[in-house]
Amino acid sequence: MQLKLVYLGACNTGHGGAYADNLVTTIYSKGIDTVIGFKVEVNPSEAKLWTQYFMTRIASGYSIYNSMSYADAQVQLYFEPDSGQDYTTIVANRLVLGSTGTILCP
Repeated sequence: MQLKLVYLGACNTGHGGAYADNLVTTIYSKGIDTVIGFKVEVNPSEAKLWTQYFMTRIASGYSIYNSMSYADAQVQLYFEPDSGQDYTTIVANRLVLGSTGTILCP
């Protein structure tokens, strides 16, 4: 059985992007289907909330992409919409390597 998803919910695990020597690229190079990490320092309470929504959605049979999108939306709702706050877990701050269409819990 091959490992399908590794989620690294910690700061700077994807620092430098897809071509940098970071934890995301290192793990992905070992043959994991999808690896997710953050390119920046993430707000701990925001990352915890994002992770809860992401994992709940994954466990409910949604794709990785859908689960990330749902978690993004929920975090933005929770942390006061229209506040002008820069969310640390948003797409621009994530490094995702591999397939995001995978459904892990059909």
